[in-house]
Order: sequence, then structure tokens, then C-alpha cells
Amino acid sequence: MSATLHCLTGCAIGEVWGMVIGTALGWSDGATIALAFLFGYSLTIAPVLRSGLPLRAAVQIALAAGPASPLFGVR
Repeated sequence: MSATLHCLTGCAIGEVWGMVIGTALGWSDGATIALAFLFGYSLTIAPVLRSGLPLRAAVQIALAAGPASPLFGVR
């Protein structure tokens, strides 16, 4: 439950900032989406790591808890 909450929060904030920065810099759609993913998953993984899980487990949880929302309807 906590991982899902962190994912929803982290992904939402990260994806918005990724899209804002990528758009402001005039990047292509693919590069902007990649940046949004990077920011979103970074903000998702950070609190999971702080809970004491190793990086591999944190990445697996973030990927399992987080949908690929930047691929659907973001423009």
C-alpha cells in the first residue's frame, strides 16, 4: 500500500516536472517521456530505499506499483 501511494505521488510529480522541463527545452516527445519516466521513478524509488530495502528490491517494487502512465494520453 505504501509503495503504491509513493508511486502515485512520485510519478505524478515527476512526470509533470519531466514534461514541463522537456517541453521548455524543446525536446522530442520520446526524450520528454524518458525524462518524465526518470523523474517519476526516481521520486518513487527514493522513499522505498529510505525504508531500508536494497536498490534491486526498490526498483522491482516501483516497477510493479507504477503504471506506465506517460505512455497513455500525455502530450
